[in-house]
Amino acid sequence: MTARPLSELVEQGWAAALHPVADQVAQMGQFLRAEIAAGRKYLPAGPNVLRAFTFPFDQVRVLIVGQDPYPTPGHAVGLSFSVAPRFVRYRAAWTTSSRSTQPTWGIGSPRAVI
Repeated sequence: MTARPLSELVEQGWAAALHPVADQVAQMGQFLRAEIAAGRKYLPAGPNVLRAFTFPFDQVRVLIVGQDPYPTPGHAVGLSFSVAPRFVRYRAAWTTSSRSTQPTWGIGSPRAVI
């Protein structure tokens, strides 16, 4: 598996924003490729690892980083609190989080992003 430049993996606004840490992102990619080579799997699957950074940078208002992925293969899709369409639309964690943010920040009910 050949490493691709960050600019090919993420939206251009994100590529510019992540440029200062591009070496660390490349190191994470090397680690994940080594895991696959060793026969170990990780979630979300490779194509979804940087999925949050494919949305236009200038349209993102909140970015949640570090949310543990759902442990069932196929469920984690690279976006916090999101699951593949064939599974439950909203997970309990997202529903609970959205209920707690509504009064504080005036954020509406969850909207699916697939």
